[in-house]
Amino acid sequence: MGRQINYYMEIDSFKMLAQKALDLGFVILKIISIETERGLYREERKQYQSLDEIDFCAHSKKYFFHLEEAGEIIFHNSFMDICKSPVIEAGYSEISTNKITSNRLWVSTGYYDDAGNFINRSDILDKKYAALVRYAKKLLVYTTIPLRFPNGQVHTYKGYITPYLLDLMNTTENECLP
Repeated sequence: MGRQINYYMEIDSFKMLAQKALDLGFVILKIISIETERGLYREERKQYQSLDEIDFCAHSKKYFFHLEEAGEIIFHNSFMDICKSPVIEAGYSEISTNKITSNRLWVSTGYYDDAGNFINRSDILDKKYAALVRYAKKLLVYTTIPLRFPNGQVHTYKGYITPYLLDLMNTTENECLP
């Protein structure tokens, strides 16, 4: 369960969103799953307090904004529990082979503890998530976006996209994927 805004956003606009998160007091986490010798996976986490430290050219298009004042990250079996941790998932679109993928800004509504009680996310995380959504909407336009599904059918829907990607889609062969 959670709240989210889906969008099509290129890396330059995402960097502005990430900088806004840093300005609001978040640290940026990049999580990479690494296969071990036995075929299992482990999680490697990197934490950033400046955009200059991040290699945005790496394969990861998804990041987490951690609000330390809202609490510590919770782990389950050595992996971050994104529902229990005070984090916001964020990412940018991949643009390749005439296709543009979507991404989102997402935060968990809360979680159930071991006794079955629902624990809401913290008020401070909620307020800062709302501030990030307002900022993201300033970077995006809300318009009709045609989507091509794998079966070749095209459907349109109202959604958020950056002006750059909208222009790219309208002037080239690039298409948005659901």
